[in-house]
Amino acid sequence: MNSAKTSSFNQADINQLVEHLESCDHDFSPPLSQRTDLTRYADKLFTQAECFEAWVSGELVGLVAIYLNDEEEELAFISNVSVLRRWQGNGIASHLLRESLSLARKRRFNVACLNVNAANSAAITMYEKAGFRHQNLTGETLTMKLDLTEATNE
Repeated sequence: MNSAKTSSFNQADINQLVEHLESCDHDFSPPLSQRTDLTRYADKLFTQAECFEAWVSGELVGLVAIYLNDEEEELAFISNVSVLRRWQGNGIASHLLRESLSLARKRRFNVACLNVNAANSAAITMYEKAGFRHQNLTGETLTMKLDLTEATNE
């Protein structure tokens, strides 16, 4: 990320999360709003997830949300990876993903998983570069997992 962008951790309020999710809604397949109420989802992220954020001039341009609440199974779940369309291709998602996985490792989680639309080849490629492997395909949803105990290049 260049100097025009800043990153933060759990700084966005619920309204900023909702606005970001609405702006990215149609970049999800199917659109996120067809699967969940965006306001309720933003509230859940705000209260239960760790949010890694990229900002430009006060605008939330990138978001990775990870749940680190399954300590018994030591399983981290990445619930959201989104970047405003005009900022895609700048490494924002990869940067925020690395930050979220670093926190999961620090908190001693052993596995991270996520779901992605099987047709989203760009996202799948990014996750594969981060070390995620295909786990299961159910309909159009691909589940990917990452062993967080393996050595990384961070």
